[in-house]
Amino acid sequence: MCGKIQENEVWRDKKYAFFNHGECEAFPCHTTDDSDNFNCLFCYCPLYFLGGECGGMFNYLPNGVKNCAPCTIPHERENYGYIAGRFKDIALKLNRNVNELVNKALFIGFTNAVWMEGLKLECEARLREHCNPEGCLNYGNNWVCPPGCGSLEECAEKVGGFVKGLLLQSVSKLDPLFEDYKGLNREHNLRLRKFIEMSGNEWNILALTSGGCVFCDTCAYPDPCVKPDIRMNSLSAYGIDVGKLCERAGLEYSFRPDRVYYVALVLMKEQTHD
Repeated sequence: MCGKIQENEVWRDKKYAFFNHGECEAFPCHTTDDSDNFNCLFCYCPLYFLGGECGGMFNYLPNGVKNCAPCTIPHERENYGYIAGRFKDIALKLNRNVNELVNKALFIGFTNAVWMEGLKLECEARLREHCNPEGCLNYGNNWVCPPGCGSLEECAEKVGGFVKGLLLQSVSKLDPLFEDYKGLNREHNLRLRKFIEMSGNEWNILALTSGGCVFCDTCAYPDPCVKPDIRMNSLSAYGIDVGKLCERAGLEYSFRPDRVYYVALVLMKEQTHD
């Protein structure tokens, strides 16, 4: 049993504090000598997000992933109070992590960085109209553009798995004598690459931007993508309305002769392991 529990133990002997799913195909998912008191309520441990501060038995695999196979803390009936008592710690760490992400993005060089929650992204067909062999030279030549990125329905399914993320914006003033749109867009995506590389293993991400992926000098398409988990996907290929996103985030987004706006959306969710 854990040493830290809620002072008010009104949860004891309450039905809401215990659930045993003996018919689950994975039951018991951890080795136990008391299957009758194996608590399945916290199927995926809420404390995983706390990293080394969770208080459980764990180790880190060579690839940096936290391995909790030896730990049974969330599944011991007596530990409901301990888990519930640490929800405040989870909220505080999430807050701290969000601030760190925003500050990291600004430090890298993005003009604006806004954390967004409660996202319900819509993949609109009208925004993908130019994604065809006649409208774009990149069509069929990389994993970022159609058909490599998948159908609009497949894209919608991918973004549907995320409800929060960081909206990043690079705003550049234009020199009338030197309008290097492609170069400015590449700078924007190189910042995005650095941000993704610095984000560590705590997050599952789906990065959406303009101008193509810059993780590889040459895309492996049609051979398998070299970095499918972190590649930069196309906002337009996904049918995402950038103007609406910026409006919701309180950011300016317009087409002006003296200024250009490049936008990226890094959808994020915490890594979860039992």
